[in-house]
Amino acid sequence: MSVKLEEIVKITPRGAKRIFDPMVEEYPVTLYLNGQKMISLMSTPQDLKELGVGFFYLKGLIKDIQQVNKIEIERSTVKTGAVVYIDSHEKTSKIKDFFELSEESILTRNEEKKTYPFEADFQTVLRRYGLTEKGLFEMMEGFSQKSELFVKTGGVHSIGLYEKGEAVLFYDDVSRYNTYNKLFGGILLNRITPENKMLLTTGRIPSEVMTWIIQNGIRCVLSISAPTNGSVQLARKHGVTLMGFVRGERLNLYA
Repeated sequence: MSVKLEEIVKITPRGAKRIFDPMVEEYPVTLYLNGQKMISLMSTPQDLKELGVGFFYLKGLIKDIQQVNKIEIERSTVKTGAVVYIDSHEKTSKIKDFFELSEESILTRNEEKKTYPFEADFQTVLRRYGLTEKGLFEMMEGFSQKSELFVKTGGVHSIGLYEKGEAVLFYDDVSRYNTYNKLFGGILLNRITPENKMLLTTGRIPSEVMTWIIQNGIRCVLSISAPTNGSVQLARKHGVTLMGFVRGERLNLYA
């Protein structure tokens, strides 16, 4: 677990006090594809295989896990970080083309400007995923406390793929986007079919993330935070159930 104690000053109504506060450490991770350095990310140093595979998959550089020949991880210190080498059957795009590709990840660039009707039935959603209302809130509460790093530091985002209230996959990271890299990498590496499963996250849901969700066949998303208007419109158009601010015994049903 990447936690370091740092001396801070804690301010309360009782005054100022010096304490040592547990803080999550960032870890530089460099990703190579077919021998070509593609990008360096700041991450937590767990689940690096999933991080690399998921990153290249979401960028369209890996279409399927069967295209991956070999994955190697070279670890070092927290300062120097780690390197993930992935060899693929697919020809690697040039770096210029890669970053142009990274800018074109929304299904349709103007799609979020359209407005789609709101059609949702909460009880139907619960029956579809084999949950009661109480069971859904208990699932989300358990999810929010599942990350030891978050409980100790409050400094990471979490993500999970759940089925009938139980975790199929779970990851955390200092970066919200890295949690999606890890989740979709885990789906590929474990050959999991995401249909009929729920995606739970602590982070916001922007339209780019909703695009990944739609393209991978996930039809139900729950977040402790908020979606953007663009992601709501995408969810409504493509039949994705979207819930935000799922906290305690309350939630907002957007689609």
